[in-house]
Amino acid sequence: MKKFYFPGEKFPSVSITGENCALSCPHCRGRFLQGMKAVANPEDLYEFALNHEEEGGEGFLLSGGFTKKGRLPLQDHIEVLSEIKETTSLEINVHTGVPDEDTIEKLASTDIDTVSYDMIGDKSTIETVYGLQLTPEDYKKGYESLKEKGMKVIPHVTVGLNKGELKGEFKAIELLDEPPVVVLNSLIPQNFGKTVRKDDFFSVMDHIPSKTDIILGCMRERGRYEFEIKALKKGAEGIVIPSKKTISWAEKRYEVERIEKCCVL
Repeated sequence: MKKFYFPGEKFPSVSITGENCALSCPHCRGRFLQGMKAVANPEDLYEFALNHEEEGGEGFLLSGGFTKKGRLPLQDHIEVLSEIKETTSLEINVHTGVPDEDTIEKLASTDIDTVSYDMIGDKSTIETVYGLQLTPEDYKKGYESLKEKGMKVIPHVTVGLNKGELKGEFKAIELLDEPPVVVLNSLIPQNFGKTVRKDDFFSVMDHIPSKTDIILGCMRERGRYEFEIKALKKGAEGIVIPSKKTISWAEKRYEVERIEKCCVL
């Protein structure tokens, strides 16, 4: 069984900061926020959720721009997340960044379905890409704290995040301590470095423990169908928005399930 994910209209991405981000990282500079549904305040988020369910939606990814401390500014939205879970059947995936302990404590009380968590294993990458004075151990602490509060946390590792070169990806995986699932992304260069080499990507994939399911995430360069097919051959469990050629190839060889939501659910 291979799982292909198509978030789309039933499971959109929502930004609580609009197109604004305090970090303005060189590989993004806010462009990834432009395709998200912007909600100006908690009231708008709640109204969006109610309308979304009425229109047949199944859930949403809550994300947005990060603060200077590398976290999503969630505090004002936590109460409304609880209300949405209490009054709708929507599934919610939250992209937290590295949250503080108070946010973790409050978020754990909301009954959200999952947390998408970026894991980075190299201090210079954290400084170069995000401009943050954090360490890989800070990222591990945030990850472990979320899990300790009983939340489902799915780690994401972006291969080649630092200009397309490998820097700390192996360590990032080791810091995770054999999770059930890892989502592998790859740098989308856009004037910041270069395309990740196939050999580099698959060396990281090979470093993931055999009992861990691997999913190719949505944040990766498109049009590399040979790349996707090789990942499936090497045991990847699924792919977010695979190419048409990959779908055609896979349907001749595997049982394929199409899922219209985030890959972490």
